[in-house]
This record gives sequence, C-alpha cells and structure tokens, in this order.
Amino acid sequence: HVAFRCTNLRHMLAHLRELRVDVKHRRVDDQALYQLFLLDPNGVKVELNFDVDEVNSIKEELLLED
Repeated sequence: HVAFRCTNLRHMLAHLRELRVDVKHRRVDDQALYQLFLLDPNGVKVELNFDVDEVNSIKEELLLED
C-alpha cells in the first residue's frame, strides 16, 4: 500500500463522502495520527495520515463511517 502525510482532514472527509468513497478510520494515539484508509481504482490500499489534533475541530458526523 501507499501512505501519505496530509493536512485538512475536514476537507478530505467531506470530499470523500461527496464522492461516496468507502473509508475506514483509525486513531493512533501513541503516534498522534488519525488515519483514513481507502482503495484506489486499481484496488491498491491508500493510507492518509493526519495530525490527531485536527480531529478536535471536526464535527462528529464527519468522523462517522458510512
């Protein structure tokens, strides 16, 4: 799989939800990360890593998995 360090979690969550992309969420407190996992069109797992502090400013409903 591939992994990326990202910013603007709020925008990414809204964008992925708008596109109806299936996303799995994981909080990794010992590394101060909030992770999103999704599959690209070829089935390759994509890991998006955000600073865990970004989660505090996100509305709860955006964090819910569909």
